[in-house]
Amino acid sequence: MKKILITFLMMIMAFACTACGDSSSEDASVGEQQANTQETEAEQADTSKATVGDYEVVIKDYELIQDDEGKDAVFVTFDFTNNSEENANFDSAVYAEGFQNGVELEFATIYNGERDDIYDNKYKDIQPGTTIEVKEAYLTQDRENPISVKVVTMNEILGGESEGFAEKEFAISE
Repeated sequence: MKKILITFLMMIMAFACTACGDSSSEDASVGEQQANTQETEAEQADTSKATVGDYEVVIKDYELIQDDEGKDAVFVTFDFTNNSEENANFDSAVYAEGFQNGVELEFATIYNGERDDIYDNKYKDIQPGTTIEVKEAYLTQDRENPISVKVVTMNEILGGESEGFAEKEFAISE
């Protein structure tokens, strides 16, 4: 009788330990799923790198400058990858618009001083599969409020359907 009782108690203890182990495994699995969901949401929230039509666009950073008339402006730097089947350039493939205080910013006039090779890259055709760094210049309204930059395809600007976008906000600081 003792042997049967001991065997029965051991089976109950083994079952209880297994049940507890499964519960903690499930809790760990749920925790991992929540962490993965949060990481995915964070990745989805970062739209500074995106596929825009047949192109990959990365909005990188900005630099405070003055345009040729001495007005405050920013240079925004992008990486532009041509994933189409034909040669393309940043200036005719996509449209990068800047906003501050909810209003679209004017493009800055840069012919002297601040102009560099990277700024001129936006006009250069690149072959499929090639990436080039480009800059766009915008006049700022002030130096206190953030600037947001959004890149869409030229097709969308001309009334076509959206083909994705890249977007990033910069807190302006000197």
